[in-house]
Amino acid sequence: MVIISITPDIALDVGFTYAGGLGVLEGDKFYAAAKLGLEYIVISLFYRNGYVTYEFDEKDNPIPMPQPQPKEFLDMLKPEDEFKIKLKGEDVTVRAWAYTLNKAKAIFLESVAPEWAKKLVDRIYIENSIEEKFYKYTLLAKAAAEYIRRNIDIERIRYIDLQEAYTAILPLSLRIPGKYRLIIHTPGPWGHPTFPRYLLEKEYGFKFIGNQVVLTEIGLAIAKEGITVSAKHFDVMNKVIPHFMEKVRYVTNGINIDRWIDTKLRERIEKGRLELDDFIEIRERLQNELIKYLTSIKSNLKVSDNFIVGWCRRLVT
Repeated sequence: MVIISITPDIALDVGFTYAGGLGVLEGDKFYAAAKLGLEYIVISLFYRNGYVTYEFDEKDNPIPMPQPQPKEFLDMLKPEDEFKIKLKGEDVTVRAWAYTLNKAKAIFLESVAPEWAKKLVDRIYIENSIEEKFYKYTLLAKAAAEYIRRNIDIERIRYIDLQEAYTAILPLSLRIPGKYRLIIHTPGPWGHPTFPRYLLEKEYGFKFIGNQVVLTEIGLAIAKEGITVSAKHFDVMNKVIPHFMEKVRYVTNGINIDRWIDTKLRERIEKGRLELDDFIEIRERLQNELIKYLTSIKSNLKVSDNFIVGWCRRLVT
């Protein structure tokens, strides 16, 4: 059986294909599934210039810059399929790139023509208008639907997991009753976007009741079930979407430990040989690696014995 996950971003060990926590979680699931030998397919968009990195001017002001995909990542991708979908009434050519590890695949969908469609996938979560944002995620929905039809035996699909509401419009293009699960990652409004009714009517032909259509509500209405990512999150969402809670449960987020623990530290823990001196030595090495990384980004950074605070979140408004 095949498990499919549709996500706006995913953090692999190479490439600039994610922006924050959702991508990191999806990356952990991908590597864990590969290690377990599962048939697991993640479908996302191919962003030519990633999310954002920073350079600094002469006054140390950060300047946001694009992240062109590194050659190391591009060399790992293999072309798997090419097809056309309809957007704005035009043919859009989509190329599917595959990153494969054991039986797991990450599929990156790239719009290659026409020019306006190519621009939709330039950056992660960076758009110039509501309409551009709508067509970016409609591209993901329609291209994912076509990729699934062409490359996966529908009868073998166990679940199609829709990660956050931007993917919740996929069932408007691909009707597979009983297979969809909507994974809700945040109660915040940024996780529950809305689009004008006229855009959905124009692209999908459906006449929704309200002027603004909440994507979370589309996903939960169509999905077999909804999943929140902790018990606390479940309690919070009970106050946000009480009319859907009879089909919602929670599964607490986990991590893939292989990616998050130092290899030497793990070796010593598993052998039962971790002493205080070992811990101090490993910690100092990791601290030096962090300092080396920080100074590679900002060369005039003076660390010395200063206290370092890490704010490990995506930078948002």
